[in-house]
Amino acid sequence: MRKDAQSRRLRWRRRLAGVLLCCWVVMPSTDSSAAPGDAVGVEKPDPKKKDPKAKPDPKKKDPKAKPDPKKKDPKAKPDPKADPTAKPDPTAKPDPTVTPAPAVKPAPAVTPAPAVKPAPAVKPAPAVKPAPAVKATPKSDAAPSVGAGASAGGGSSTLLVKKKKLDAKKKLKPWRGSQFVFTNSVSALSFAPGHDLTYNPEYFMNFSFKPRWWFNKMFYARAKLNVSQELTHSDVTTYKGEAWLGDLVLIGGASKFYTIPKAKIVLSADLALSFPTSKLSRAATLVMAIGPNVRIARTFKVLKGLTFGGSLRVTPYIHRYTTRQLLDPRIRTCAPGDANCDAFLNAGGRNPYVRVAPSLDADLMITKWMGASLGYGWFVDWLRPVVEGDYVEFQDPQDKRYLSFFGASVYFLPIKALTIAVNYQTYAPQLAPDSSYYNPIANRYTTLSLDLVLRVDGFIALFGGK
Repeated sequence: MRKDAQSRRLRWRRRLAGVLLCCWVVMPSTDSSAAPGDAVGVEKPDPKKKDPKAKPDPKKKDPKAKPDPKKKDPKAKPDPKADPTAKPDPTAKPDPTVTPAPAVKPAPAVTPAPAVKPAPAVKPAPAVKPAPAVKATPKSDAAPSVGAGASAGGGSSTLLVKKKKLDAKKKLKPWRGSQFVFTNSVSALSFAPGHDLTYNPEYFMNFSFKPRWWFNKMFYARAKLNVSQELTHSDVTTYKGEAWLGDLVLIGGASKFYTIPKAKIVLSADLALSFPTSKLSRAATLVMAIGPNVRIARTFKVLKGLTFGGSLRVTPYIHRYTTRQLLDPRIRTCAPGDANCDAFLNAGGRNPYVRVAPSLDADLMITKWMGASLGYGWFVDWLRPVVEGDYVEFQDPQDKRYLSFFGASVYFLPIKALTIAVNYQTYAPQLAPDSSYYNPIANRYTTLSLDLVLRVDGFIALFGGK
């Protein structure tokens, strides 16, 4: 019995020693000494610590990782509720707490709809003949209607708008703005017989020819020539009823060549050349006058349009002599150009060598057929120097001569070929003969006039011309 007990003890001791040896081999060492069989100086990896550079082992599963719903587990049983195509497990027992759903009856078979018969073929519409060409209306300012084109569709309206623009360009005639003006004027003193010691009424008729030609929308050339006749007893003409020819003026300019941004101020310019075709200019020994002009204008949306403008014209004069000639020479045998006759031919009035004329104006279109305008300006003449010699001066010597003008007008447009204007005009020298100042608005030089303006383009269109 003792041997058996000892043998049992030895067996248990051996088994216990083997288990301890196995545990010692398997368990990692906590001290710095290396275990037998390990490489010296090589640190063993700690299984509890994760290496960030180490790649995950696909064979090992992470207990914390959530299952991927897209990946199917081959060992997992299919869920009949989640997967309708999965077959039920015959070994699974039914759940007594779940009430089975009633069986769904199959839907009745759908009767197929009868076949739709194809629509009959649409016959092609006959070809539309092109419409005849429409003649241009004589009214150049009338705008064509856009209702028909807009109702036809977007494409046709676009074509119609382009056609209108082309028609508008065709309506701009090169002779637009050409005018023939017939003026009847009477002096204000004609209505005041007691103003002067001698009653001297004045009634004039004036014919003005103002042709104009446009090279394009900006550049133009125009001319001006007047013929006047006094029907009352004239104080300046040679004989009764004499018609006086005015100076010929040729003008070339650019209309609205630049617009100042934001301010919407329009700039225009022209150059006027005056030639001495009148008796007064020839008596003043005028050769030619050159007058450049600059104008600014701004239009506002008041009624049918309110325009404010300003002009500045500077005109140098070219004369043969510094003074004017007499209308009737003191010595009959003297003629211009003869030696020692100039003193008997001049009137003593000095000719200007340059004139500066600033002006302001305003124009208001009240309706489409009625408007009004105002204007005010100045003439400043720089006179030529006095020649040494004996002369008589009634006033203090002056090297400048001043003149102002004022004008007001109301005009009507009954038809496109005619404009009727009623004018009030006053020219005022600075000083009267008694050295007093003239009233710039109303004085002895005030005139009332009636203008009949015939527009050439409207007159041609009135009779169906192009």
